[in-house]
Amino acid sequence: MADNEYKPHLTRNWWTGTNADLDAHIELYRNEIDASFDTQSLFRSQGLTEEVDVEGATNTYRIDRLGAAEAKGRSPGEQVDSQRAINEKHLIVVDRMVYTRHTFDYMDDWTAPSIVANVSREQGIVHAKEYDNAHIAQLLHASKEKAPTSLKSTGNFFDGL
Repeated sequence: MADNEYKPHLTRNWWTGTNADLDAHIELYRNEIDASFDTQSLFRSQGLTEEVDVEGATNTYRIDRLGAAEAKGRSPGEQVDSQRAINEKHLIVVDRMVYTRHTFDYMDDWTAPSIVANVSREQGIVHAKEYDNAHIAQLLHASKEKAPTSLKSTGNFFDGL
């Protein structure tokens, strides 16, 4: 294996793992690769989440919450009452990101098969799993969230919180 800064970690994509130093001079290779089963993010593929790009702008996203609306009735001759629109501000702070990254060493690319697409696919699979795990964790945290008392009323989204 050629000397490079990654040698101690055995990260060169075509010379890695427990057999990295196995000296096989002649080998038949047909680009056969064993990899993880394909997985896609359930939250993303089913439209269960909305992504908001805050890169380069801020790490805080604001959502306005409305609630406590009332439906009233009146009879002829009665006055129509004005009503307030009760709202609260909810902030989401981005404090962690999920990513994958692999550094390829192209110095000896001419002697090895291109595996970039396969490594990218593998990283996409693990990223999809982590993306869903992050959403599941947020759902668990959301179950402990309490709605502001000003937004609670009969028949709205916040009743269960």
